[in-house]
Amino acid sequence: MAVFKLNHKQRRKVIIFLSSLGLASFLWFFYTLSGTYRYPATLIVSWADVPYHLALETTRKDTLQVQLEGKGWQLLSSKILKNEQAAQISLKNLKNLTYIDLKTRIAELNRQLHPGQKISKFQTDTIYFKLAQVQSKKVPVHLRYKLQLEPFYGFAQAPSIKPEFITISGPAEELQNLRFMETELLQKAGINTNFTERLSIKKPASQKLNLSPKEVTVQVRVAQYTEKEVYLDIQVRNKPENVKLKLFPSKVKLTVSTPLTNYAALGSTAFEAYVDFNLWQTKKLSQLPIKLARIPNFTKILKIEPQTLDFIIQP
Repeated sequence: MAVFKLNHKQRRKVIIFLSSLGLASFLWFFYTLSGTYRYPATLIVSWADVPYHLALETTRKDTLQVQLEGKGWQLLSSKILKNEQAAQISLKNLKNLTYIDLKTRIAELNRQLHPGQKISKFQTDTIYFKLAQVQSKKVPVHLRYKLQLEPFYGFAQAPSIKPEFITISGPAEELQNLRFMETELLQKAGINTNFTERLSIKKPASQKLNLSPKEVTVQVRVAQYTEKEVYLDIQVRNKPENVKLKLFPSKVKLTVSTPLTNYAALGSTAFEAYVDFNLWQTKKLSQLPIKLARIPNFTKILKIEPQTLDFIIQP
């Protein structure tokens, strides 16, 4: 095999030629990758804000075959790495439709692609969903509140909610164990006057449930409280008819806190105090404790005097 020996001048020409060829190849490659191309790609789509009328799990993902438009280096990267891109589509405004036209969501999807890429075509541009088996049920609304009243003030009546019940619609399996709904927390301090407030229902954990209405009206009525003393006769329970029992004292004094509006009407008939004779028969107590069987709403017992009674069983 013949070996050609190059002199210095020839070697220099070869080096210049190879360098020029390499530079030209690099410039051609760079120019080629700087161009815009269209190429197939795979897009993995997940779904957010799924409406209650669709039988669609929030964890479901769909594979879309799309045609992307991008630079040559992005095409080269997708061919070498075979990477899939992920995107999310919100179904919040789907309303009563059971399909989605992907052409109307191109801008939403393009914002989630790699910079410089955009979708030019979908292999399938419409996705259909199944309708869920929607049911409805009425449940009560529970008020969550943390209210701090000023001294000498209390509730004139229990805080009220209107409406007391709301209708929840959604898949049957989502409604099965739902017994009530709660409001957002109503929190106020220094209260000394009545007030009314609109309060949102706390959003359910499942996005497939629809509430109607989504708000309730809360009414809070407060009153200034004052103290009052009431004297009560003592009833005796569980006493055999042939037993004669004498109590000492025969009356008990209650000190209560009550709204000013109830002060005049609050008398001894509003309460019932008694002792249980069984406590002597079963436990042989020497004194019988006083118990209250009836207390008016929004009345607080501050003091009972005395708290126990002496007694004599008469022959």
